[in-house]
Amino acid sequence: MGALFIPMIRPMQSSFRERTVDGVAFLECMPLREAGFVHAFSTRRSGESAEPFDSLDLQRPGAAPERREELERNTRRFLSAIGLGQRGLADAQQVHGKLVLQPTAEGLCGAGDALVADPGGPAIGVRSADCVTVLLADRVTGRVAAIHAGWRGVVAGVVHAAIRSLRDRGSQCEALVAAVGPAISASRFEVGPEVVSALVAADLGECATPTAGAKAFADLERAVCLQLAREGLAASSVHPCGCCTAGEPARFFSHRRDAGLTGRMLSVIAPRS
Repeated sequence: MGALFIPMIRPMQSSFRERTVDGVAFLECMPLREAGFVHAFSTRRSGESAEPFDSLDLQRPGAAPERREELERNTRRFLSAIGLGQRGLADAQQVHGKLVLQPTAEGLCGAGDALVADPGGPAIGVRSADCVTVLLADRVTGRVAAIHAGWRGVVAGVVHAAIRSLRDRGSQCEALVAAVGPAISASRFEVGPEVVSALVAADLGECATPTAGAKAFADLERAVCLQLAREGLAASSVHPCGCCTAGEPARFFSHRRDAGLTGRMLSVIAPRS
């Protein structure tokens, strides 16, 4: 009999907690909550989607038109649970780049991987199933940003682009708080030489740990936290969740673990009035 494989579960960091409201389970970053920002990182629990998308699949309805109504119901259920049921959500068609969008109304606002919203604007959200998501909030102005960062977005500089957009609108890095959501851990993300080379070229070589041959384990969470620090955010203002999407199949969707046949989580934040 072969050995039983038991996935390693990484502990969630103390700055995060899981809440369940009306049966919907989601994660919150306490420093963001304490600063007055309504936000959440979804889990896969408590929706109505069937396998292999069970159950709270929050992928963009337009990406799966045959399931549009189901996905819209899941999204309404999630937004209502986190306190944004009466507020519009702006999102984007994610393309693994560094384009920053600045929506002023709810709905699909274009193709890009970061969104920025001012007070009075819509809630904004990005989707993931292994990639890093970052929610940024300006404690002084109430301005927010949401970032989707796979390895391509990381090396392209999407984190820098989003923070530059915040700065251009008047934010100061000293006022920013960053919550880094659940993502695939380095031990589950072995990559080829092209990814290693891209990380090295982006001055992120320390985030790649060599394995066999020219392959390496890539630590995207570390890379994003390093980039946030380089932009001027203090370590005390950057809060990584620490959870591994690939290591908790009952809790998170994972593109790599499930060979692409999986749902999506949604990371949402609303600007503070």
